[in-house]
Amino acid sequence: MVAINWLLLVAIAIAAIAMFSAFMVWRWEKQPKPKIPPQPKQPEPQPKLPITPTDFSDLKSQVNVDYTPLRDLLVAKNYKAADGETRRVMLLVAKAATQMQQPFPCTDLQTLDRLWVRHSEGRFGFSVQRYIYGAVKGDYHQFGDRVGWRKQGQWLNYHDLRFDLQAPAGHLPRVPWVRVWEEYGWEPSWLLQRLEECDLEKQTSDIR
Repeated sequence: MVAINWLLLVAIAIAAIAMFSAFMVWRWEKQPKPKIPPQPKQPEPQPKLPITPTDFSDLKSQVNVDYTPLRDLLVAKNYKAADGETRRVMLLVAKAATQMQQPFPCTDLQTLDRLWVRHSEGRFGFSVQRYIYGAVKGDYHQFGDRVGWRKQGQWLNYHDLRFDLQAPAGHLPRVPWVRVWEEYGWEPSWLLQRLEECDLEKQTSDIR
């Protein structure tokens, strides 16, 4: 009889524990759960940008001239200041080339042209001017008319030129065509001759 009572008590205790456990689980499930804030979406990795035309690696000079100021002026579309800076660096190159008894380096001429063409939507640059000069069969007066340096048969003063993208194709750079040979006594044809020798090809297709 006593053994039966002990078994009964054990059974009752087990049942009570089970009921209590079930009650606690039910109570926990009924409690409001804290809201977990959504994890921010991780941005997708951006592809590496290609090297831009204005990287230092593109500013090559055979005589160690720094073209960074010219690049920055052209990027800012400050074409008048860029025209003056073009004269300045071309004088440096010409001086170095003269001292070495060499012609104006093609490397520097190509760098200057590339900077002007790329930062003028293809409208300005030496290769553009060379193309126009060839189109008028080497007539310098017709060339001046085409690039907007002459009007009604008269050569314009420098302050009458335009320094924006509404200027005719080939309008800039202008200063090097005059000032560089004034400093060194070179004939006006030196630049065209050097453009031919360096074989600067037209880098734009919107010239009319």
